Amino acid sequence: MYGFGDFLLWVREHFNQRVDRMTMLASVEGRVPYQHNAVVELGLSISMSRKLQPGRLKWLLADAFADVIPEVVLKRSKRPFAAPIQAWSQGSLRSSLEARLDGQALARLNFLDGGRVRAFTQQFFQQLSGQSKAPDRLIAVWSLFALSAWAEHYRLTA
Repeated sequence: MYGFGDFLLWVREHFNQRVDRMTMLASVEGRVPYQHNAVVELGLSISMSRKLQPGRLKWLLADAFADVIPEVVLKRSKRPFAAPIQAWSQGSLRSSLEARLDGQALARLNFLDGGRVRAFTQQFFQQLSGQSKAPDRLIAVWSLFALSAWAEHYRLTA
């Protein structure tokens, strides 16, 4: 797939820089793994037909670490990183969330109806108090929270 020239030029000059910029932009610490010379040389020495097996993603890596990583981790399906926003909503950030989403600050943006925002978030908090599973409004409420914080940061609200 990639040749040695790609590793010397493209990865070092472009990929690492892009990863670094994107992670810093999101205030996330990121590292690009497997760039030690010995690891790259090993990867380049293995034939593509050996690396690829139908239905098995990253199988060489899983086999290499099978004695270190628990089997339950090796066998589970791929899943995205998810922030614990439900726990935040029910715990340490609930008061901040309620204060920011009172509807008044977002109404000053002139494209949201403060009354509707307030009713929406009140229903969310009622639903949140009555169940253990994530309420259906969870992502929308946190999106409004982020919008409010962004608007305040750029002084778009009074």
